[in-house]
Amino acid sequence: KADYTTTHWKGHTAKAGIEGVYNAVNLLSMQFPNQEAQGLPGLNRSDFTNFNPEGSAFLQDRWEYEGLVLNAGLRYDLFTPGPQIPDEELPNGRYKSQISPRLGVAYPISDRDVLSFHYGWTFQTPQRNFVFENRGSESTVAIRGNPDLQPETNICYQAAVQHLFSK
Repeated sequence: KADYTTTHWKGHTAKAGIEGVYNAVNLLSMQFPNQEAQGLPGLNRSDFTNFNPEGSAFLQDRWEYEGLVLNAGLRYDLFTPGPQIPDEELPNGRYKSQISPRLGVAYPISDRDVLSFHYGWTFQTPQRNFVFENRGSESTVAIRGNPDLQPETNICYQAAVQHLFSK
């Protein structure tokens, strides 16, 4: 993870950053551990180890001018279920990515009141158990993870009026 901040331009605070994560997900879950299935303990068992990379990069700027504050930015997110999942199980592609905009504005209406607005997208990767559950199991299982799940996109709006009642 790395980021860089500069105030090189008057009134602006610019930031840029990147992040890379390589996950190792291990799970051993079993029901009825005193019974066996295919010579292994646990009648119903989910046993998997998956490795999956993900990453992100962002650019943002905070501009302040005569009380007005404007925050604007873009974020790029990338997720993949990892190399252990065959391509034929990923009809929507191995890599899931998104560019997410963000915009925030705050403006003082008076010396006691501020009007603000925020709009932004967030990229949420699926929970790993929904992606990998029972992928390493050779037994017949009722639930099997879907490695082709699409990440969620949350879109958030916020508007506010702040008032200072007393010092």
